Amino acid sequence: MKNWNYQELINAIDETFNDQLLQGLKPWEALGVTSENFIFYPLEDYKVENFITLVQSIFLSIKHLKFVYATNLEKYNNQKKLLTKEELKKNLLQQEYDLFITQIGELELLLASSDIKHVP
Repeated sequence: MKNWNYQELINAIDETFNDQLLQGLKPWEALGVTSENFIFYPLEDYKVENFITLVQSIFLSIKHLKFVYATNLEKYNNQKKLLTKEELKKNLLQQEYDLFITQIGELELLLASSDIKHVP
């Protein structure tokens, strides 16, 4: 990854989300602000960072909103198809890769029993 290591990015996302809550935003507002703050451009150059941001945003959504937006689930499934293991390994240290793969497995289990919200 270009500007972050894996744990730094996760910590920054969580910290930003919590800061937004402390400033009085509702969880869904804090999630929106946080997600936007951690989308990196150009998108093609930051696929791994943006996928990590999306995964962490979905974790936060499940924890604080008790559901996942269908649009985020669709983005997750699309990005998961596009990112190869080789690309992840190239951008992450082995320990980071192993942790991320574990977290994706945990997320998959949570998604299987999560409420999916469709926004009209």
